[in-house]
Amino acid sequence: LERKPDIYLIFVESYGSVLYKRSHFRPAYTALLSELETTLTESGWHVVTALSESPTWGGGSWLSYTSTILGMRIDNHPQYLELRNRYQLGKYPSLGKSLQDQGYHFAWVSSLDENLSDLAWAKYTRFLGVDELIRNEQMGYVGPRYGWGPAPPDQWVLHWAHDYLQAETDKPLLFFTITQNSHYPWAPHPALVEDWRTLNQPGEEPAPVDPETLDLDTRRRYYLNAIDYQLRMLTQLIQDVGDDNSIFILIGDHQPPAVSRRDDGWSTPVHIISRDATLADALGAYGFTPGLAVTDLEPKLRHEGFYSLFMRVLLGQYGAGQVAAPDYLPRGVVPGQPVPN
Repeated sequence: LERKPDIYLIFVESYGSVLYKRSHFRPAYTALLSELETTLTESGWHVVTALSESPTWGGGSWLSYTSTILGMRIDNHPQYLELRNRYQLGKYPSLGKSLQDQGYHFAWVSSLDENLSDLAWAKYTRFLGVDELIRNEQMGYVGPRYGWGPAPPDQWVLHWAHDYLQAETDKPLLFFTITQNSHYPWAPHPALVEDWRTLNQPGEEPAPVDPETLDLDTRRRYYLNAIDYQLRMLTQLIQDVGDDNSIFILIGDHQPPAVSRRDDGWSTPVHIISRDATLADALGAYGFTPGLAVTDLEPKLRHEGFYSLFMRVLLGQYGAGQVAAPDYLPRGVVPGQPVPN
């Protein structure tokens, strides 16, 4: 690569295409997209969007982001564990590995306060091949935590992690994370603030919510509020930390549980946002359309196809000399089938 933009690969928890498909979500969701698209385009950002079929539905985020990064459909936990255990030594070809070969620093940011051993985290880290895992305990967050986990506000986590990594390395950055505040049951929920730094203040923990006590209308309201927060927060993040050398990839991991059904499909939105109009144009050949909203609700992509698609476009746009672009594998690497040279 002659040009090496910082790449922010941000999975948005429970961000599914059901938002288009249900009348109790669609008007507010599409109005939000229109508002945020105007905010971004007036600030010089180019936005394209497609729907992508996730390998999982209603949960199993790790299957979704691992399929995307490795370029292989992983749709059940035993398969995931088998691959994780197999690839502890040596790196499986992946989006992270391809960018590391180009000089990138691959950082995974996780704000989960999980009771996992250091050994377990080390297995996940080796499997994905990250250079650095930034865990909850390193962040120094002392404020209230919210919702599932519970977890710090995503607004604070993403801004803090960006500043930390920019101070730590001069290498181009592959910043990988998944948001937490839009995880079921979507309550209690943080508020978006003007200055993210003010969130790291000691305060009373909000009372947890028992999801079994919530009726369907309340669940729907909480879900829509969580998505509104995430998209506004991510728009703010892009404006705060992005520059001419940034690419933001916002991708839903799976449809939400409890407020969608399997016949709503398995697709999720994928937004790619940068200041490079030619990058946005190049993505159009693969089913991306301008703006934050789509009109065709048939998924044009699959999560496991994203790795090859993105590297093909990235090398085509920023590759040095006459580097041959890799083939696009819409279904990813399929075991037992040859991979094109």
